Amino acid sequence: MTFEALDRESGKAVVLRRYFPFGRDGGGLSPVQAQDYEALYTQLADVRHNGMRSLVAGGCDPQDAMPFLVSELVAGPTLADALRLGPIAAASIVALIDRALEVSALISEALDMQAVWVETAPSAIVVSEDDPQRGFTFWISPLNWLHEADTHPGLSPVLELLRSVMGKPAPGDDLRVLSGLKRWESWLAANLSASPAEARKTLKPTVLAPAQPPGPQPRPVAAAPQKAAPQPVKAAAAVANVTAAPVKATPTPVKATPAAPAAKRSPAPGVPAAPPAPTTQAHPSPPARPSPLSRAVAADQDLAKKKSNPFLPILTIVVLLLCAAAVGYRLWQRNEALKVKPAPTDEIDREEYQRAIDRAIYGEGGKK
Repeated sequence: MTFEALDRESGKAVVLRRYFPFGRDGGGLSPVQAQDYEALYTQLADVRHNGMRSLVAGGCDPQDAMPFLVSELVAGPTLADALRLGPIAAASIVALIDRALEVSALISEALDMQAVWVETAPSAIVVSEDDPQRGFTFWISPLNWLHEADTHPGLSPVLELLRSVMGKPAPGDDLRVLSGLKRWESWLAANLSASPAEARKTLKPTVLAPAQPPGPQPRPVAAAPQKAAPQPVKAAAAVANVTAAPVKATPTPVKATPAAPAAKRSPAPGVPAAPPAPTTQAHPSPPARPSPLSRAVAADQDLAKKKSNPFLPILTIVVLLLCAAAVGYRLWQRNEALKVKPAPTDEIDREEYQRAIDRAIYGEGGKK
């Protein structure tokens, strides 16, 4: 619980902070713990650092035995406000962690107790506006002395702070610094029992490795190979046995043949061979022929391009419709041919036809 107050002696604005060592409903310190806390404040009163709020007063409330500290007022936005605006640059993360470890190491030496003596919640870290040289400013966390050996958090608060500010890389971050922070995070997670001074000693050597200068880097020059000692050459037996008798040689035309390249002398054992001298070509070498697989792939692509005609599906549909119409017309003709047609009327008078039948049967007299 934090209150803004006025120091009557100096007339300056200060901050009063009450602590709940056992929770809001857990009560205050015992008389023995209150005496220890008074001694703790006496040792912290003389500690000064730009990264921490200087203490003005402290003790335990006589009413409820709740410990409190009165410290200087540092104006400025908190780290939580900065995180809401966007990610923090990698260089600022290194400065933040280094400042937390530096203040903790200073207080640990003063109290002769290794711990993280600053509050690492982003809402408790102030980025000073009135004094830009001050940078990140921390609250003192005086209740670490209440932890037993088996419940002491060690460097866990620093690890949580590092992970909370390394969510996303900021634009323009140096990838070398980001990878170095990842490596140091792994080291910190494996060495939570280390002291703040030891952790700070490994931070910058791990993260801030020497940067490579921009531009192309010169290639390392290999050492010049040593000259091989001349080896005696043993003459061939056929040459050694030749007599010195003069031989009259008859001149014969000799056809000139191109000289064979001189054989490379093998280096002496243990001596590296010198790199071959670069040869200059009068004409540039022809481009390498594509492999059969690449030619086949290129041919398939060209064939696919040729076959991809946008009107081909339309023509196919039209042809299918015409074929269907022709088949339907033929079926209609066949059905028409199979229909029973009515017999044509001969337009004969039925009465006259009956009288003709009667005359044929009964004669001219007709039917009797």
